[in-house]
Amino acid sequence: MGIKEEYKNKWAREQSEQSEHPYEFWIDIVDMLFENRTIQKLDLFTPLGNWTSNWTVFGFLVQIDNAGIKIEKEQGMEKAFAIFEVCIAENFPGTYPYDRLRIWYTKNKKYLDAMRVCRAYINIPDRPHGQAKDGFIHHLKKLGEKLDRQNQKS
Repeated sequence: MGIKEEYKNKWAREQSEQSEHPYEFWIDIVDMLFENRTIQKLDLFTPLGNWTSNWTVFGFLVQIDNAGIKIEKEQGMEKAFAIFEVCIAENFPGTYPYDRLRIWYTKNKKYLDAMRVCRAYINIPDRPHGQAKDGFIHHLKKLGEKLDRQNQKS
């Protein structure tokens, strides 16, 4: 097994451990990540968000996010959430995909995934402190409480 396959399997396994999505879902996401990074001629193992000082890469990330928004409006969140997951895995610098996924997962009682999304936003390198980050920290705490209550009922 080559380095690319090892990375792919490790990344998908790590994601599935903190998500209700199956391993196969994350394999599909990592394939999309590799495709995006290949298109941009960048390192396969570095999220595109780490390259946002490059305006071409930033514009490409915005196109991915906009595609998710368009699909959400036309076909619903069920069709768009994988694209928003790609944005998150790429360390997208804006809040939209994080907010949409957090809300959707919370509404569908997928608290583990909603918490993962909050952590992803909070932990992006060079993320400025501010209202949005504080909001995700607040949501993370509330989601933890909901998850605890859900686990107590089971």
